[in-house]
Amino acid sequence: MKVVCLHRKLTKEMVKKLGLSESASEFEYDLEISKKYTVLSISQNCEDNSNYNNYRTSKYPEIGIDNGFGLHFVPLYMFQVIDDRVSSYWHVKFDEKTKWLSMKPELFYEEFFYDDYTNDFPNIVEKYESTLSLLENEF
Repeated sequence: MKVVCLHRKLTKEMVKKLGLSESASEFEYDLEISKKYTVLSISQNCEDNSNYNNYRTSKYPEIGIDNGFGLHFVPLYMFQVIDDRVSSYWHVKFDEKTKWLSMKPELFYEEFFYDDYTNDFPNIVEKYESTLSLLENEF
């Protein structure tokens, strides 16, 4: 799946439509307008969060992308989908406890993956870069 960036932050209209607090439109993501990104993962919290007005309520689909500085999770609403093919490397899982529905590479499901990745554990960074290459070159 490929997307092109349209916004670096949620617009006030998006924030209102999603029912988020106004402060959600103030957060700016480290993205490049008009740049094409490979979607590494897509997740959605399926729990009813109607009374929980916070950034991570995920009242919207959230995608994982690599912005050149590593893996980041951002609202899909800031992008336009330009290639909707689903990666053959993605595995679909639903976590009953957290109510998250996710499609992502098996590596991303490993316990402590994101913590180990952000702490630059060499073996995890190497696995991540290998997975990133597979996804970027799949289509």
